[in-house]
Amino acid sequence: MEPIDLPPNIDFNLLQNSPFLRLIPADQLPGLLKRCQIIRYNFGEIIVNEGDPADAFFLILSERARVLKKTAEGTEVPFQRMRKGESFG
Repeated sequence: MEPIDLPPNIDFNLLQNSPFLRLIPADQLPGLLKRCQIIRYNFGEIIVNEGDPADAFFLILSERARVLKKTAEGTEVPFQRMRKGESFG
């Protein structure tokens, strides 16, 4: 996990298509983003675990993320793939 600056080429259309962010007027998005923490995660790095408190909003800005689910035996199995523009939290 690495905090980064807001990318200068951020796709505002991507943000406006998010179910949560589409409620915010387009002219207010840049101000909102200045208050957000942009974090880059490396491949394989855990973002959240099932059962963690839902105390943050995550939006996939680039690439994708895998969602794994633990079986009753404790094995992690693929559950879902999230793509650029999808959100959770």
